[in-house]
Amino acid sequence: MEHAFSRAGRVLDARLESQTGSFFSFDAPYLPYYAGTAYMWLGKTMLAHAWASQAIELCDANPLAWPVARTGARVDIAVALAQLGEPDGAAAVGTEALDIWARRPTRPARRRIEELLAALRPFREPCVTELNERWRWISS
Repeated sequence: MEHAFSRAGRVLDARLESQTGSFFSFDAPYLPYYAGTAYMWLGKTMLAHAWASQAIELCDANPLAWPVARTGARVDIAVALAQLGEPDGAAAVGTEALDIWARRPTRPARRRIEELLAALRPFREPCVTELNERWRWISS
């Protein structure tokens, strides 16, 4: 997987076209976003956090573009924090993801938020309860 991400990075660096933000493009934020998600699914929390943080930095440079990646990268960090037993941090980052989704709801981002809520099910902290209640209110 690391080899594939390295090759993809070299291809992105070598391309001559500028980013388009089109649904059919593969803009720079997608590589770290997909890497963050892949590492999160593999339980590699530190790598997931590092890649997702890079995706957030790239995505937030243009807040109107890449709504799914902006939401999903935060979900990756939040799930990684949940995997590390840090529900407070996971809920805080999860709230950011909900806020982004609420401004531009998409089905793929919705699925990612539901993935986060599933990862937080074992936790009973008030912040997790608040996140779930906020999601029920926003998504209804």
